[in-house]
Amino acid sequence: MKMNLKQWMDYMNESRHHHNNTTQFNKPKPKPKKKKKKKKKTQRTNQSKKGDEKTKERNEPNSTHSKNYLMQAWNGVWETSKQLFVCAADILILCYVICLCYTVRRRWKSLGEHGWMYIVN
Repeated sequence: MKMNLKQWMDYMNESRHHHNNTTQFNKPKPKPKKKKKKKKKTQRTNQSKKGDEKTKERNEPNSTHSKNYLMQAWNGVWETSKQLFVCAADILILCYVICLCYTVRRRWKSLGEHGWMYIVN
C-alpha cells in the first residue's frame, strides 16, 4: 500500500484520534506532586519561654546584650588596629636594618681591601 505525504499525514492524524491519544505522539503524563508532611506541634516548655525573654532583651536598644555586642565590636576594632600598628612597626624596623646593612657595606668597601685592620686597631 503506497501513500503520498498528505495521505500519510491524514492517516497519522486519524490514528491519533481513534486510539484516544495512546500513540507515540502522547504527551508524558505529569508526575503527581508529593504531599508535604505536616510537622507535629510540640508544647512549649519553660526553656522556650526563657528564650523568648532573651530575644525581647536583645531587641531592646539599651539592654545589656546590645551593650555587650558593642563592646565586643569595639574590642575587635581595637585588636585589629593594634595588629596593624605592630605590622607597621615591624616594616619600619626591617627598612632600618636594610639601610644599616647597606651603609655598613658601603663604608666597608670605601675602606679598601685592608679595611678590617683599621676597624680592629
